[in-house]
Amino acid sequence: CNTNPNWNADILASCAVASKASPKLNYEKGIRPASKEGATYSLVVRGSPGGAVIREKHGDLYAQAAGLWELLFTPLPALEKISLDDIPIAPNAEVTVTIESPGDGAVAVGDIKVGDWRQLIGDAADFGGVEYGAEAQRKTYTYREVKPDGTYQQVRRPSARDVTCRVVLDAEQAMYADAILGEIIDMAVPFEATNLPSYGYLNTLGFVSGAIRADNWGVTSLSLNVKGNI
Repeated sequence: CNTNPNWNADILASCAVASKASPKLNYEKGIRPASKEGATYSLVVRGSPGGAVIREKHGDLYAQAAGLWELLFTPLPALEKISLDDIPIAPNAEVTVTIESPGDGAVAVGDIKVGDWRQLIGDAADFGGVEYGAEAQRKTYTYREVKPDGTYQQVRRPSARDVTCRVVLDAEQAMYADAILGEIIDMAVPFEATNLPSYGYLNTLGFVSGAIRADNWGVTSLSLNVKGNI
């Protein structure tokens, strides 16, 4: 299989399964707000309501400029997502997400996912991963009505990112991958093909579907389609 040699065992196709029962952390290990609007953010996790802080992250909501021209002459783009991982286990944890903006600036959060990262290749850390050829495509949710005379009415909406990729995994992990797909089939989840910043375009939030194929003895492949949403 022609997998990327720079994607090691920690850089694999993963899905975060959102907590269904409670907004608290409940033994989960990651949190990811998406589609935010504001200037700065603060993510704070406490071991219990009002208790000691066990994990936190703070920063601004601006991404790196795409190039020198954009850096010098255009406003910095807004971050599409932030995440806080490796949260210690705490059965009664409290999560606080704070988005601030100076003056009368708009403040909003489109979605918050609290969940546990699942690696689709299972426990076979020394085999498998995302193959070369993974693709991402921008999809607009802008509404556009074209009239018979050629004029149109348009309502601007944010865009999302669709991702398709093929994941190679050990045949013994195929049932595990199938179980994960069954668990998340009807919910929007964060998806990361890799955690390398230069491949960030292969990460998205959306609905995941896939087909599992028995390639040969000992090797199974998983063709994934992630339909991005806002």
